[in-house]
Amino acid sequence: SFRWRVPGASGEVTYFRNDIADFVFTAPLTQEDFEARIDEFAERFPSRDVQDADTEEFPIIEYVGADSVLSGVEAHADLQVAPRFLADVTFDYVRGTLKDSDEPLPRMPPLRFQAGLRYQHNALQAGSEIRIVADQDRVYSTETATSGYQLLRFYGAYTLGRGKAAHTITP
Repeated sequence: SFRWRVPGASGEVTYFRNDIADFVFTAPLTQEDFEARIDEFAERFPSRDVQDADTEEFPIIEYVGADSVLSGVEAHADLQVAPRFLADVTFDYVRGTLKDSDEPLPRMPPLRFQAGLRYQHNALQAGSEIRIVADQDRVYSTETATSGYQLLRFYGAYTLGRGKAAHTITP
C-alpha cells in the first residue's frame, strides 16, 4: 500500500495478492453434477431422500476447499477542490482464480469506478456520485454473466448534536 496526505488531498493505492491453500468457497451444483453423484450423496446422507432433490427450485451448494489466488487493486483519493467542496475517486478490482484449473472463483465482483462531489458546511453535507461497474463475464461455471451498469446518486445529510449524542438525518 502507498498512502499520502498533503494539504487539500489524501489517498491510497493498494495492490494485494493472496495465495491461499484450501480456500473454502460455495460451489453450486448443476442438475447434471448432482445426478452424476447421487450414489455418493445417498451414502453420505442415508436419512434423507436425495433421489427427489430438485436443484431448479432449491439450488444445491457444496463447500469446496481448493488452492486459490486472490489478487487485485484498490485506490481512493479525496481532493478539496474549493472551500467546502470535496471530490473523491475510488477504483477497485479483484480477480479470484483456482490454481489447478485457472478457472474463476465464484462471486467475484467486477471492476468498479466511482467519482463524487460533496458540499460540506458544519453539520450539513450534500453531494452526488456516479458509479460505473464493468460487465462481469469472468464467472464460475454455474454463474451467469451480467452486464455492467452506471448509477447516479444524490444525497444529503444533517447531523444534530456531537460525540456520542450525535444523530444524523438523511432524507
